[in-house]
Amino acid sequence: REHGVFLHRELRIRLAQRVLELESLPYRLGERSGIRDVIEWYTGFVHLLEDSPVPHTDEQDEDFTHLLSKIFEEHSEVIQAMAFGVQDLIAEMQEDYSLVQAEVDGILRRFFTARIGMRFLLQHHIESFRNRDGHSGILQIACDPEVIAQKAAKDSSMLCRAHLGQAPHIAIHHTNPGTFTYVPMHLHYMLTEVFKNSCRAVVERHADGFDDPLPFVHCHIVHGYEDVTSLNW
Repeated sequence: REHGVFLHRELRIRLAQRVLELESLPYRLGERSGIRDVIEWYTGFVHLLEDSPVPHTDEQDEDFTHLLSKIFEEHSEVIQAMAFGVQDLIAEMQEDYSLVQAEVDGILRRFFTARIGMRFLLQHHIESFRNRDGHSGILQIACDPEVIAQKAAKDSSMLCRAHLGQAPHIAIHHTNPGTFTYVPMHLHYMLTEVFKNSCRAVVERHADGFDDPLPFVHCHIVHGYEDVTSLNW
Protein backbone atom coordinates (compact mmCIF):
# COMPACT_ATOMS: atom_id res chain seq x y z
CA ARG A 1 0.00 0.00 0.00
CA GLU A 2 2.91 2.35 0.71
CA HIS A 3 4.06 1.83 -2.87
CA GLY A 4 0.61 2.88 -4.11
CA VAL A 5 0.74 6.09 -2.05
CA PHE A 6 4.19 6.83 -3.48
CA LEU A 7 3.04 6.16 -7.06
CA HIS A 8 -0.08 8.31 -6.70
CA ARG A 9 2.17 11.35 -6.29
CA GLU A 10 5.23 10.27 -8.29
CA LEU A 11 3.39 9.35 -11.49
CA ARG A 12 1.56 12.68 -11.59
CA ILE A 13 4.90 14.48 -11.30
CA ARG A 14 6.57 12.37 -13.99
CA LEU A 15 3.66 12.58 -16.41
CA ALA A 16 3.37 16.36 -15.92
CA GLN A 17 7.11 16.72 -16.59
CA ARG A 18 6.76 14.78 -19.85
CA VAL A 19 3.84 16.99 -20.90
CA LEU A 20 5.88 20.15 -20.28
CA GLU A 21 8.85 18.72 -22.19
CA LEU A 22 6.72 17.74 -25.19
CA GLU A 23 4.92 21.09 -25.28
CA SER A 24 8.26 22.94 -25.37
CA LEU A 25 9.86 20.83 -28.15
CA PRO A 26 11.51 22.71 -31.05
CA TYR A 27 10.39 22.63 -34.72
CA ARG A 28 6.72 22.63 -33.64
CA LEU A 29 7.02 18.96 -32.76
CA GLY A 30 4.55 19.35 -29.91
CA GLU A 31 1.89 20.59 -32.36
CA ARG A 32 2.29 17.72 -34.80
CA SER A 33 -0.10 14.79 -35.08
CA GLY A 34 1.05 11.91 -32.93
CA ILE A 35 3.08 13.90 -30.44
CA ARG A 36 0.07 16.12 -29.81
CA ASP A 37 -1.89 12.91 -29.09
CA VAL A 38 0.73 11.83 -26.54
CA ILE A 39 0.43 15.21 -24.80
CA GLU A 40 -3.35 14.75 -24.59
CA TRP A 41 -3.00 11.17 -23.30
CA TYR A 42 -0.50 12.12 -20.61
CA THR A 43 -2.60 15.11 -19.57
CA GLY A 44 -5.60 12.78 -19.31
CA PHE A 45 -3.59 10.36 -17.16
CA VAL A 46 -2.65 13.20 -14.79
CA HIS A 47 -6.35 14.12 -14.43
CA LEU A 48 -7.31 10.47 -13.82
CA LEU A 49 -4.72 10.23 -11.06
CA GLU A 50 -5.83 13.57 -9.59
CA ASP A 51 -9.42 12.30 -9.42
CA SER A 52 -8.36 8.99 -7.87
CA PRO A 53 -8.15 8.90 -4.06
CA VAL A 54 -4.79 8.19 -2.42
CA PRO A 55 -4.88 4.39 -1.78
CA HIS A 56 -4.96 4.14 2.02
CA THR A 57 -7.28 1.09 2.21
CA ASP A 58 -7.23 -2.34 0.52
CA GLU A 59 -10.26 -1.44 -1.58
CA GLN A 60 -8.71 1.86 -2.69
CA ASP A 61 -5.44 0.07 -3.48
CA GLU A 62 -7.30 -2.44 -5.68
CA ASP A 63 -9.12 0.36 -7.55
CA PHE A 64 -5.84 2.26 -7.94
CA THR A 65 -4.12 -0.83 -9.34
CA HIS A 66 -6.90 -1.25 -11.92
CA LEU A 67 -6.38 2.40 -12.92
CA LEU A 68 -2.63 1.82 -13.31
CA SER A 69 -3.34 -1.25 -15.47
CA LYS A 70 -5.49 0.92 -17.73
CA ILE A 71 -2.75 3.57 -17.97
CA PHE A 72 -0.12 0.90 -18.63
CA GLU A 73 -2.09 -0.62 -21.52
CA GLU A 74 -2.88 2.75 -23.12
CA HIS A 75 0.77 3.75 -22.65
CA SER A 76 1.80 1.10 -25.21
CA GLU A 77 0.81 3.24 -28.25
CA VAL A 78 3.16 6.09 -27.36
CA ILE A 79 6.11 4.88 -29.47
CA GLN A 80 4.08 4.74 -32.67
CA ALA A 81 2.47 8.12 -31.98
CA MET A 82 5.87 9.78 -31.37
CA ALA A 83 7.14 8.26 -34.62
CA PHE A 84 4.26 9.86 -36.55
CA GLY A 85 5.28 13.30 -35.27
CA VAL A 86 8.92 12.80 -36.28
CA GLN A 87 7.91 11.45 -39.70
CA ASP A 88 5.83 14.58 -40.25
CA LEU A 89 8.89 16.73 -39.46
CA ILE A 90 11.04 14.63 -41.84
CA ALA A 91 8.48 15.03 -44.64
CA GLU A 92 8.41 18.79 -44.09
CA MET A 93 12.18 19.35 -43.89
CA GLN A 94 13.21 16.62 -46.35
CA GLU A 95 17.00 16.75 -46.90
CA ASP A 96 17.40 19.53 -44.30
CA TYR A 97 16.29 17.08 -41.61
CA SER A 98 19.89 15.83 -41.39
CA LEU A 99 20.79 19.23 -39.89
CA VAL A 100 18.51 18.71 -36.88
CA GLN A 101 18.51 14.90 -36.65
CA ALA A 102 21.06 14.72 -33.82
CA GLU A 103 19.01 17.16 -31.73
CA VAL A 104 15.74 15.29 -32.38
CA ASP A 105 17.40 11.95 -31.59
CA GLY A 106 18.60 13.38 -28.27
CA ILE A 107 15.07 14.58 -27.45
CA LEU A 108 13.59 11.17 -28.23
CA ARG A 109 16.30 9.36 -26.24
CA ARG A 110 15.57 11.44 -23.13
CA PHE A 111 11.82 10.98 -23.53
CA PHE A 112 11.96 7.22 -23.98
CA THR A 113 14.46 6.76 -21.16
CA ALA A 114 11.99 8.52 -18.84
CA ARG A 115 9.16 6.40 -20.28
CA ILE A 116 11.02 3.18 -19.44
CA GLY A 117 11.25 4.33 -15.83
CA MET A 118 7.54 5.11 -15.67
CA ARG A 119 6.54 1.78 -17.20
CA PHE A 120 8.81 -0.03 -14.75
CA LEU A 121 7.06 1.64 -11.80
CA LEU A 122 3.62 0.91 -13.25
CA GLN A 123 4.26 -2.73 -14.02
CA HIS A 124 6.10 -3.34 -10.75
CA HIS A 125 3.07 -2.18 -8.79
CA ILE A 126 0.62 -4.15 -10.96
CA GLU A 127 2.67 -7.35 -10.61
CA SER A 128 3.08 -6.76 -6.84
CA PHE A 129 -0.70 -6.81 -6.53
CA ARG A 130 -0.80 -10.26 -8.21
CA ASN A 131 1.71 -11.59 -5.66
CA ARG A 132 3.37 -14.28 -7.82
CA ASP A 133 5.57 -16.91 -6.19
CA GLY A 134 9.29 -16.27 -6.55
CA HIS A 135 8.74 -12.65 -7.54
CA SER A 136 8.80 -9.26 -5.92
CA GLY A 137 6.61 -7.29 -8.29
CA ILE A 138 8.23 -7.34 -11.71
CA LEU A 139 11.51 -8.70 -10.30
CA GLN A 140 12.22 -12.43 -10.33
CA ILE A 141 14.18 -13.28 -7.18
CA ALA A 142 16.02 -16.25 -8.72
CA CYS A 143 16.20 -15.29 -12.40
CA ASP A 144 18.20 -17.89 -14.36
CA PRO A 145 20.08 -16.09 -17.19
CA GLU A 146 20.69 -19.36 -19.03
CA VAL A 147 16.96 -20.11 -19.30
CA ILE A 148 16.27 -16.57 -20.56
CA ALA A 149 19.20 -16.75 -23.00
CA GLN A 150 18.02 -20.09 -24.43
CA LYS A 151 14.54 -18.67 -25.07
CA ALA A 152 15.96 -15.48 -26.60
CA ALA A 153 18.26 -17.59 -28.80
CA LYS A 154 15.32 -19.69 -30.02
CA ASP A 155 13.21 -16.60 -30.78
CA SER A 156 16.11 -14.85 -32.55
CA SER A 157 16.94 -17.89 -34.69
CA MET A 158 13.30 -18.19 -35.73
CA LEU A 159 13.17 -14.50 -36.75
CA CYS A 160 16.47 -14.76 -38.63
CA ARG A 161 15.26 -17.79 -40.61
CA ALA A 162 11.98 -16.07 -41.41
CA HIS A 163 13.73 -12.99 -42.82
CA LEU A 164 17.02 -14.35 -44.21
CA GLY A 165 16.28 -18.00 -44.94
CA GLN A 166 18.77 -19.46 -42.46
CA ALA A 167 20.33 -18.76 -39.07
CA PRO A 168 23.54 -19.67 -37.26
CA HIS A 169 23.41 -21.83 -34.15
CA ILE A 170 23.53 -19.79 -30.92
CA ALA A 171 25.61 -21.58 -28.29
CA ILE A 172 24.97 -20.60 -24.68
CA HIS A 173 27.93 -21.12 -22.31
CA HIS A 174 27.19 -20.90 -18.60
CA THR A 175 30.32 -22.13 -16.83
CA ASN A 176 29.29 -21.20 -13.31
CA PRO A 177 25.49 -21.71 -13.24
CA GLY A 178 23.64 -19.44 -10.85
CA THR A 179 20.73 -17.04 -10.54
CA PHE A 180 20.33 -13.35 -9.75
CA THR A 181 17.51 -10.91 -9.11
CA TYR A 182 16.39 -9.24 -12.32
CA VAL A 183 13.45 -8.45 -14.62
CA PRO A 184 13.17 -11.49 -16.96
CA MET A 185 11.34 -9.68 -19.77
CA HIS A 186 13.96 -6.91 -19.87
CA LEU A 187 16.80 -9.45 -20.07
CA HIS A 188 14.96 -11.40 -22.78
CA TYR A 189 14.40 -8.23 -24.82
CA MET A 190 18.06 -7.15 -24.59
CA LEU A 191 19.42 -10.60 -25.45
CA THR A 192 17.00 -10.99 -28.36
CA GLU A 193 18.17 -7.68 -29.85
CA VAL A 194 21.85 -8.68 -29.49
CA PHE A 195 21.23 -12.18 -30.90
CA LYS A 196 19.18 -10.86 -33.83
CA ASN A 197 21.95 -8.44 -34.81
CA SER A 198 24.60 -11.16 -34.40
CA CYS A 199 22.66 -13.69 -36.49
CA ARG A 200 22.05 -11.16 -39.24
CA ALA A 201 25.75 -10.19 -39.33
CA VAL A 202 26.82 -13.85 -39.57
CA VAL A 203 24.36 -14.67 -42.36
CA GLU A 204 25.15 -11.54 -44.38
CA ARG A 205 28.90 -12.13 -44.08
CA HIS A 206 29.17 -15.91 -44.45
CA ALA A 207 26.10 -17.22 -46.34
CA ASP A 208 25.95 -17.61 -50.12
CA GLY A 209 22.84 -19.76 -50.46
CA PHE A 210 20.19 -21.12 -48.13
CA ASP A 211 21.98 -24.07 -46.55
CA ASP A 212 25.54 -22.95 -45.86
CA PRO A 213 27.58 -24.00 -42.82
CA LEU A 214 27.71 -20.90 -40.64
CA PRO A 215 29.95 -19.93 -37.71
CA PHE A 216 28.26 -20.19 -34.32
CA VAL A 217 27.13 -17.22 -32.29
CA HIS A 218 28.53 -17.71 -28.77
CA CYS A 219 26.97 -16.28 -25.62
CA HIS A 220 29.12 -16.50 -22.48
CA ILE A 221 27.32 -15.91 -19.20
CA VAL A 222 29.72 -14.79 -16.48
CA HIS A 223 28.72 -14.04 -12.89
CA GLY A 224 30.57 -11.26 -11.10
CA TYR A 225 30.13 -8.98 -8.13
CA GLU A 226 27.68 -6.88 -10.13
CA ASP A 227 26.01 -9.78 -12.00
CA VAL A 228 27.57 -8.68 -15.29
CA THR A 229 26.74 -10.79 -18.33
CA SER A 230 29.45 -11.05 -20.96
CA LEU A 231 28.39 -11.67 -24.55
CA ASN A 232 30.83 -12.76 -27.23
CA TRP A 233 30.20 -14.00 -30.74
